[in-house]
Amino acid sequence: LETLSRKEILQRLILSEPNPLSSRLKDLVDTQFVVFAGEYSSTPEAELSKWISSPAQTLMRGHSDLTLPLMAEAMGGDDLPLVGVIVFSDGHDNVHDNPQKFAAQLASSAVPVHTVLVGSERRPKDLAIISIDYPEKVFQDDDPIIKATLRTSGFLGERMVVKLTGDPDSTFAPLQQEVTVTGDLEEVSFKLSDLLQGRHHFRLATDVLPGETRDDNNDREFSLDVVDDQAHVLLVEGEGRWEFRYLQAALERDERVDLQTVLFDQPYVGVLPETFFPRSLPGLNGPNNGPTPFARFDAVIIGDVSPVQLNLNAWTLLDRYVREEGGTLILTAGHRSFPRAFNFGQVADLLPVENLREVNLTDPRQTAPPEQRGFHLQITPDGAAQAMLQLDVDPLKNERVWSSLPGHTWALVGQARRTATVWAAQPGTDASDESGLDAERKRAVIAQHYVGAGQVVWIGIDSTWRWRFRVGDQYHHRFWGQLARWAVEFKASAGNQFVRFGAQKPVVAEGEQILLRAQWDERYLSQNPQLKARAVITRNKSEEPPVIVDLVPQEGRGFIFEARTSQLMAGDYTARLQVDGAPLDGVIETELSVSQQLTPELQDVSANRSVLEQAASLTGGRFLLPDQLHELPDLFHDSSQSQEVREEIPVWNHWLILVLFCIVGTSEWVLRKINGLP
Repeated sequence: LETLSRKEILQRLILSEPNPLSSRLKDLVDTQFVVFAGEYSSTPEAELSKWISSPAQTLMRGHSDLTLPLMAEAMGGDDLPLVGVIVFSDGHDNVHDNPQKFAAQLASSAVPVHTVLVGSERRPKDLAIISIDYPEKVFQDDDPIIKATLRTSGFLGERMVVKLTGDPDSTFAPLQQEVTVTGDLEEVSFKLSDLLQGRHHFRLATDVLPGETRDDNNDREFSLDVVDDQAHVLLVEGEGRWEFRYLQAALERDERVDLQTVLFDQPYVGVLPETFFPRSLPGLNGPNNGPTPFARFDAVIIGDVSPVQLNLNAWTLLDRYVREEGGTLILTAGHRSFPRAFNFGQVADLLPVENLREVNLTDPRQTAPPEQRGFHLQITPDGAAQAMLQLDVDPLKNERVWSSLPGHTWALVGQARRTATVWAAQPGTDASDESGLDAERKRAVIAQHYVGAGQVVWIGIDSTWRWRFRVGDQYHHRFWGQLARWAVEFKASAGNQFVRFGAQKPVVAEGEQILLRAQWDERYLSQNPQLKARAVITRNKSEEPPVIVDLVPQEGRGFIFEARTSQLMAGDYTARLQVDGAPLDGVIETELSVSQQLTPELQDVSANRSVLEQAASLTGGRFLLPDQLHELPDLFHDSSQSQEVREEIPVWNHWLILVLFCIVGTSEWVLRKINGLP
């Protein structure tokens, strides 16, 4: 028995001839089979062996949800009521982090759930790579550190070799470490250096040692991108306000940011031949058919400037920089001028918000300590997905960080335009204020929208420098540094003057849902109302057929088309935008990477008896071990149910009426003949 896999044990328990489980139960109940992982599928008994041996990817094999068998709608019918559920499992559930929620779903079952444990409770000898911590993107000349955690159950005191290798055709020299096992978990780290620009693929593996239970969890693959060594940023400011001073200093210290600064109004006593910062933007009067003076920058940050300092010609060029050159424009609010002093149409078109109103808190509470004064930004779900707003990798810790940062006493809050996405909003001041998506859009503080081939970000506060309180650069620089790097990624993404196309997360784990988004120019979309789009996803260096998913317009935001899929196995893919009903002007495609995912079941291959016992107890079922399976039919002896069926039949349609009519008619004819009547 020790040499059998769990799949083989399961097949023997359910399908063993000459007396399979369904035969033992058929005199008592009608059986239906469902296979499940992260999703479920009803399966004919004849195909059950195939599904157990090779489960389909649509089941989301990287997940295990023990509440799926409780979905009676998937298994019972109107004619045959559901009387019980039998679950064969090792007891692992990696979907429900909250035990109370898991227990509540189990307790809601209307029928008993009988559970059968498959697998041993003892933790066997096994090496497994549990996790790999690595950056998805690094700059050239960076030396990223790769950290791996390994489970080493049963190999205490033994030596093992961990190897890191690259693609066979790469110039990467393999690395290896020899580790002496001192416990159930070991950590190893590798330093990568001299990586060339581009995507790099790696494989981390250990040798398969004698006595291991399984060898399919001894290696993991991952990939990372090496991008241009610097983000090119232009900072344009009207005067040396606090926000400018701290922002300029933070970006200047960042070795991965090439910063150029223009400060229009600054002290100058004539000691030096020129001011410390340039006081004007060069190239504003260049040829109209050439690149704009902003073309070389990944991001342009505009501070509190006046219409005199940044005139209509400059804004016309900034509009071209965004729409045609695919740049990122970051607009920040100012007390003095920007944007309320401007009446240029280009400024209004570029801003992702409208109907701006000033928030200026001056009540006595604003003299409290920094963490207690002002309002704290309310990060929206869309904002939480953005790297620059992730001040901690853990989502719960990230929320706590944002709630503990110093508040803001002044802001320009606006209504998000129809095409804009709100990343952060001003929270309601009291319980009576409305909440939800509409409220966030009415109180937008940080918002983003696409304009042509580029994008614009609005930041409606001038006090991000306050985030340095007691922590220095930790959060302030992380926000602005990540924003600059995000602009680099955007400028390198796929698109043209009609559409921007890409994945929300270009690197995902196996089984994780991939979101592909096409953001269309509204004028182009109105000219092509019959446009239909799809994404054709092809695995690189593979003959596998492509995965095709339709891009669907989003409700309330018809210019955004989205598609979701979780069917991709580990590997690198190219997603190409395909359009019907409109010209696209060239091939638009983006790269995706699906990293190998080691599920918790493979990290810990021991069975979890307690979960199955809990499931049976909460539903009135029974927990069974494999050697008790012969007792299973006894649990359904009392499963017969009476069912009352009421049927209405009109009198003239009843068969007795026909018989009675025939008797009367025949009797009348016989009597006539007896009496000699015709």
